[in-house]
Amino acid sequence: MEPKDVIKSLETRYTAKIYDRTKKISEEHLKTLIESLRLAPSSMGLQPWHFFVISSDEMKEKISKTALGDNQNKVRDCSHLFVLAAANKLTKNHMEKYAHEVDVLRHSNIANYIVEQAKKYSRFSKCAWLVGMDGVKAFCAHQCYVALGYLSYTASLLGIDSTIMGGFNFYSLDRILGVKEMGYHSIITMAVGYAAENDPEVLKIKVRFDEKDVVTYL
Repeated sequence: MEPKDVIKSLETRYTAKIYDRTKKISEEHLKTLIESLRLAPSSMGLQPWHFFVISSDEMKEKISKTALGDNQNKVRDCSHLFVLAAANKLTKNHMEKYAHEVDVLRHSNIANYIVEQAKKYSRFSKCAWLVGMDGVKAFCAHQCYVALGYLSYTASLLGIDSTIMGGFNFYSLDRILGVKEMGYHSIITMAVGYAAENDPEVLKIKVRFDEKDVVTYL
């Protein structure tokens, strides 16, 4: 892929407002979107997340009632809805599972080191309460936003329209998905599919600040 192709994909990507509910994403493309989430980077490789992929009309209808404003229509009409959930805490089991995978796949013997480093960071991050934040939950949520970027750009590369949505009653959404019982909490969603021909966003020019306003070279 040439640099100009990367820029073109970024320039043409936009937030869909109206979806054509008759158009569905192919299984191949869906698998690629899911892999973009699975392969996304996370701090220390811990992957403190879980992803929900919703496609059934029944579940989308149920979830739409937790959405705010016109997000309800996007949930109902999109091909698939992704819900990204962050871990509530870094459990010992989670850290040990990741460390074990590292040793198995890399034929190494550093699992104990990884677990201790993760524990050390977890203890350190709890100091964030000084600025009014739950450090571990914030850490896990930030990793999900990294994965979201990968999902959004992959959709753009595949010619799939998308809408990143934070306007939800996430407490109600979590109850529907059973997220709390799994030890996670949902933080962001993204609808994917194909925009309807009357989607007003298609004709809008992308508005971004000039490079000089947002970039400093040192």
